[in-house]
Amino acid sequence: MLKPRLSAGINGFLTVLWMLGFGLLAWNLSQTLTHRCVILNWTSQAGVMVCRLYKALTAFTVTGMLSSVLSLLLDVRVNRKVASRGTYNSMQDIKAPPNLTPDVLHESYGQASLEFPESSHVKKPYKVQRPIEAQDFGYSAPSEQTSYDGVGAMHLHGGYANGHGV
Repeated sequence: MLKPRLSAGINGFLTVLWMLGFGLLAWNLSQTLTHRCVILNWTSQAGVMVCRLYKALTAFTVTGMLSSVLSLLLDVRVNRKVASRGTYNSMQDIKAPPNLTPDVLHESYGQASLEFPESSHVKKPYKVQRPIEAQDFGYSAPSEQTSYDGVGAMHLHGGYANGHGV
């Protein structure tokens, strides 16, 4: 996202180019733009097509110039709105103790002491969540899959206990 001043500078430059282009185009095509595109004026169908293309080019140039002017006006408006809000001040750290001066101190703090009572510590803004368990959603693994009987997995598969070990 561009800053409003940079965007206004870019759009201002582009607006000047669009206006210059439109001025040159209108100056060179002034006779063409004021007459109808008919064979009587252009002597062939190709000439009529060229006349129509010149008029379409002029219409698109006007559209581009107007959109560039509107973009510039929008950038100026946004720049004024941002400038009226002032500068950004960094937010206060919630973990830092408050900035207390003697005229702000409460009676419970004492007159000359800047010691904080235990209740003055800032609490955490959020609580620590516990991990989500499958049982929370009504799911659980069968006990046969999660229990350990002490013999080992080889007993279940016919391993060492049945004499088929490695």
